Amino acid sequence: MHSTAIRTACGKSVFVETDTKVSAFGGLMAAMHHLRTCGVLGKVYDALLGTLPDRGQQGKVKHSAKDLLTQRLMGLMVGKEDLCDTDQLAADPGFMLAIGRDRLASTATLSRFEQKARRSACGPSGHQCEDRETEEDDG
Repeated sequence: MHSTAIRTACGKSVFVETDTKVSAFGGLMAAMHHLRTCGVLGKVYDALLGTLPDRGQQGKVKHSAKDLLTQRLMGLMVGKEDLCDTDQLAADPGFMLAIGRDRLASTATLSRFEQKARRSACGPSGHQCEDRETEEDDG
């Protein structure tokens, strides 16, 4: 068994055993670090969080809108656009480390969040978004 020590920006060491599967998303940690340090992630949050719907009863909420947005964005970054991939992502220690959480929101929670966000952006019927999509297709 061969292990390699990697020093993080915080001075902590992470040991990686090369003969076992550690993560399919090792590059996501570097990408997240870059997005955080250069301020891109903060700008995305600033632009989107104010437009997202209320998360409901605060005593029952386990994941903030920022947590859900981060989980969804990072899932898209690794090519997992289907919400049904949540269990696979939660089982990957590299994904969990990059996200900075010990637990992911469930598929059902993400689905409700996306539906509320779409209704908030497009109105209850969704016609405003459909009109925009039709105009883009015609353009």
